[in-house]
Amino acid sequence: MLQRRSRTLIQSARISGQVFCSAPSPHSPVHAASEQAKGLAAKALWHRRYQPLPGWLATLTVGAAAAGIVAANLEEVPLTGRKQLQIKWLQPGTKSMGWIPDVEEFALMHEPGRPNLSTAQNKQLRLDGGKLMANLFYKAVFSTHMLASEHPDLRARLFSLPETAMLAYYPDQLDSSVSYSEGPSCAWYDFWSIHKAKRQFKVMLSAGFLLEHRSINSLVWVMGHEFAHGIAKHPTESDSWALVATGVIFSRLALSTIPLLPAIALGCVLSTITRHVVIGRWLSQRHEHEADVIGTAIATAAGCSTKDILYALIVGCGGLAAEVDAERMLTEYGIPAHQQQVLARLRTLIPHGQLPGRIDDARDIRLISATIATELSAASAETFQLACKYLAELDVDLALCWLFLRDPLKPWVSTHPYWLDRIAHVKASKYFQEPHVARPVMTEAAAAHMLKYGYDGQALLTAYHASPEWPAFVAGLDRDLPHESAEEKYRTRVATRMRSPDSLLSWMDIRAARQYELFTSMC
Repeated sequence: MLQRRSRTLIQSARISGQVFCSAPSPHSPVHAASEQAKGLAAKALWHRRYQPLPGWLATLTVGAAAAGIVAANLEEVPLTGRKQLQIKWLQPGTKSMGWIPDVEEFALMHEPGRPNLSTAQNKQLRLDGGKLMANLFYKAVFSTHMLASEHPDLRARLFSLPETAMLAYYPDQLDSSVSYSEGPSCAWYDFWSIHKAKRQFKVMLSAGFLLEHRSINSLVWVMGHEFAHGIAKHPTESDSWALVATGVIFSRLALSTIPLLPAIALGCVLSTITRHVVIGRWLSQRHEHEADVIGTAIATAAGCSTKDILYALIVGCGGLAAEVDAERMLTEYGIPAHQQQVLARLRTLIPHGQLPGRIDDARDIRLISATIATELSAASAETFQLACKYLAELDVDLALCWLFLRDPLKPWVSTHPYWLDRIAHVKASKYFQEPHVARPVMTEAAAAHMLKYGYDGQALLTAYHASPEWPAFVAGLDRDLPHESAEEKYRTRVATRMRSPDSLLSWMDIRAARQYELFTSMC
């Protein structure tokens, strides 16, 4: 009896397994519904869709909606008056007027993948650099308060700035670098990420940058420039344009006949390119010019002179670095040597002509032409052709100098304007003037912060430069990171600091005149 029941259960189980595991019959309702669902899904994802509006009308509708959103969210940048896009819900809430951002986190940073070189021997050096950075930051903050008392638009903007700051100092970075960011960034695929973390100022500064500045006032301009990015809300402006551009792209694709999956993929690609290439390149140079102007106003309020500001622009904005790189590339390509060879041939061809020792700009070539014109008028045809050939080679060398000294493609691909253009832009601003007061008047809260981080910034900077820990620290960097040439970078930073401001300003004027001559000769 028990065996008969067991056989019955086993047979029932086999029948059930066949029913559930076997494929449905082609004529069954389940199979028909499954095939219909697959067909609808494939049609929705891969087939051309019905277009509810004509193409021109869809484009006009999406463009008008975007224009309305932009017009409703325009704000005016304090101190410059430029209209900028600021989507309201991307911004933090308002706060009280007693705004002095707290340094919530002070980080002695080192890049991932690099050894942490923080030791007891260089502890004081690292702490001095951090204290100096905090001193610069609060000077920029208090100078901003000074300006806010005179500019109502800036006073209103202070209500919506981040309440905290993170100052990141890289003691083992002997490259000259400084940057500003404000997190979290708004990505096209996660627009709500802006609310997931508290926004704060983030200023990153390397030890090499502090080493090459001899004056605390020039560093105040640099910190004011980075602080100006936050005052002008440049990160939020970039996020706002990215949000509008992404909405336009996906809305227009939704009103097209492109299948769903290709439309989503195309929208992701176009949004990424627009965010990082189009908007990034379009806004970055404008933001740098604007930060230069606002930073100049902050530095002037802090008591910095126009000479301090120009010195900061030359050293901090890559003027000297660009000059060194350009001269190095000219030498590597043999342009100065070829120029001297051509001049030697001209002297041999025209022995009585008074030729210059080198060609710096178009005026020198015009001088050579005027000098040899008399002798060439009586020379043979062969001599005349050779002289014309040599002059043409000098013109080519001059054109190559212009290409190296000022790459014509750089304004289109670089995130930063050319350093001479930045200086000209700052000089043209109304804030480029001598300060009315030697030092800003501070409130009790400001004085408390400055007491905490050391008020005499110049003494801090001098002590930082003269620290006896530098030789051992640089030797440790060379030992642990031999590929980075720490000793050479340290010597370069110190050599930059040793150059007098007057000599740098004179060199800048000469370079600007030469650039103008080079440019006009190519036009």
